[in-house]
Amino acid sequence: MKFRTRNKTVCAATAVFLLMVGGVSSLITVGTISDETTISNTSRTSTTLYASDSEVLGGKNQDSNKFCSVLTASYREKVLFGGNADVSPWDYSGTDPYIFLFQAKAEENGYGIGYGFMVIGWEWKENWQNYNCYVCGMNEKGLAFGTSGVPEVPLNPHPERPFSISSDRFWCKAMRECSNVSCVIQMAKNFDWGSSSINLEQFHFADSTGDAVVISAGPDGELAFTRKEKGDGYMVSTNFNLANPENGKYSCWRYDTAVAMLEEIEHEGGLSIDFFESILDAIHVEGIFLNTAFSYIFDLQSGDVYAYYFHQFEDVVEFNLVEELAHDPLFLDDTGICSGYCLPRLVSQETNDKVTSELRGYKIKFFLIIVFGVAVLSCGGFFIYKKIRNRRTVDLLS
Repeated sequence: MKFRTRNKTVCAATAVFLLMVGGVSSLITVGTISDETTISNTSRTSTTLYASDSEVLGGKNQDSNKFCSVLTASYREKVLFGGNADVSPWDYSGTDPYIFLFQAKAEENGYGIGYGFMVIGWEWKENWQNYNCYVCGMNEKGLAFGTSGVPEVPLNPHPERPFSISSDRFWCKAMRECSNVSCVIQMAKNFDWGSSSINLEQFHFADSTGDAVVISAGPDGELAFTRKEKGDGYMVSTNFNLANPENGKYSCWRYDTAVAMLEEIEHEGGLSIDFFESILDAIHVEGIFLNTAFSYIFDLQSGDVYAYYFHQFEDVVEFNLVEELAHDPLFLDDTGICSGYCLPRLVSQETNDKVTSELRGYKIKFFLIIVFGVAVLSCGGFFIYKKIRNRRTVDLLS
């Protein structure tokens, strides 16, 4: 895995998370950056993985990916898949996003038998429990998934089905066993998703042929499969349910912007990484309370992966999944299930300095908001106190 720095106009600088617990504190720690450019020489930290615990890379999933945008686009022989992971400041306990590589497996373990794959997301611990949230991934056959959050709605339980979301990882089973969207759809139909969509929300899958589907909760309480029609050049999912737009934040400016830009594929000279980057840049978010933590683009035919830390699109971590899986992993967890690489450690020092600088600015703004809020409340309280006291004085004199 390597990174390259592009000579492009620097996009709007980004901020990271912050948390107020008895004061203002940062939610992200930028470690020492390796000078090496290969992923195999990039060390992992011990602050986000908990291999000594009973459930490595397991435990509870984050309840929701509250934001996020996911895109599939195909044009002529090219198929690209990508998205932004947008998170709130209280998510994931401030841990850094990681790239996790799972080797192909011929023997059963907690992550099944089948194809090798990668995911990008977070692992963290709260109250001695492991949690994880894997936002996106791709396997060696060019099947990819991304997730986006929509409000929880009721589902019709199906305990008669062979698999249950309470005991099986749907996304993992799909990555291990499927090479195309049709397989994913059939697998989803064999899952009991329980009585709530909390573990479903929206899954967006695409394969190397350009086929794509968004799996969500239908208005009838059953699974809904919104397919990318043959001949359609793209599919977009954000934070409203494509099968039931009333379930979610509709309309969505990120959805509208992405669709408008994807309509211009032909005028842009075809489908390219640069064009996809420009779309993700246009729909990224940043601010005190919400930021795009990372972005990703997968070439579903070549297996190339492009990852971007905090929407700094001039600095890209680039590698080929098939080539990477062919190497013996150097940084395995204690059980040997997967290897993990901290995304901030794969980008340049310059990029991390930008993130640190922006974080400092947002911490100051947040502190000023708190100070202003306290001042307003204090003044209001003092005014009310004076008014009550004056009224009592008038009553006494009368």
